[in-house]
Amino acid sequence: MKKKWFLGLAFLASLIMVSACNHQSPSKETSQTSSSSSSSVNDSSSDLSQLTKDTQRIGSDDYGYVNIPKDWVTFHDVNGGDDIQYSDGTDINIISLNTITAEKAGVKDLSEISAEEMANRFYVGWESKKEVTKQIAGSRTTIAGNVAYKITILTQQGKIMLIWVLGTPDKKIYYISLEGTKAALVHVLPLIEQTWSTSK
Repeated sequence: MKKKWFLGLAFLASLIMVSACNHQSPSKETSQTSSSSSSSVNDSSSDLSQLTKDTQRIGSDDYGYVNIPKDWVTFHDVNGGDDIQYSDGTDINIISLNTITAEKAGVKDLSEISAEEMANRFYVGWESKKEVTKQIAGSRTTIAGNVAYKITILTQQGKIMLIWVLGTPDKKIYYISLEGTKAALVHVLPLIEQTWSTSK
């Protein structure tokens, strides 16, 4: 059964509101005059420059690239498979990058499945895990001009996990996850949504 992507839970709304207060997406359209639009572009560039200050770019041509805090280090969860993973030096705040292949999706050809269907699979899988509270939500967002399906999960231990699944015009499906405390996520979440791309 297809899950609805606009479930609007209180913890999700508060996380997004905190993030939105600190960072405005440069892709948001505004109806301003050309002079104020030019100013807005400059402000967006300045905001992005400020956002990416003291960051490092990680990733690969297969998994995509993203900026993360400069002091985060390579990490490998025993259950991480072939993910590219970094953490803040703990096993709490972690980012993981991967791509969904036909083999991982269990199909003969990747064209048989969409990013939304893969996101639904992740949603259902996480929904049934014991460590997850009733607070799990899905939403649609945009990353690097591509529609992305974001799953927000709150665990019994109070940890937040965000999963993005996005498809690109070349029919690849990418997976990004970010888990940890709210304080860490508020800083790293906008980095993911504003700096991820398929190129370094």
